[in-house]
Amino acid sequence: MNLLIAFASGGIGAVVAGIFQLINRHLDEKQANLKGQLQKLEKDSVRMQILLLIHDYPDDQAEILECAQHYFSDLHGDWYLTPVFNRWLISRKIGQPDWFNPEK
Repeated sequence: MNLLIAFASGGIGAVVAGIFQLINRHLDEKQANLKGQLQKLEKDSVRMQILLLIHDYPDDQAEILECAQHYFSDLHGDWYLTPVFNRWLISRKIGQPDWFNPEK
């Protein structure tokens, strides 16, 4: 309907501009959706990596701490991993890092 109004008021140029606006809006929505899905996938992947490291390689402190800092600080990690990571810190007698707040 909008394209018919654009054609009637401005000719073919207005129709083409309207088509490009529709395409751009659609692509922006798709891009936002994909970005959200990729962010969720990254968070899920890093969470699984930390869980695997804690379970299978609990002595690899540097790697676990690096992944955990990325997860909790950069990705704003969720509550699920907080108690698991906190128990690992306690079991390894590692002080609580500045970037980790188990009270969140």
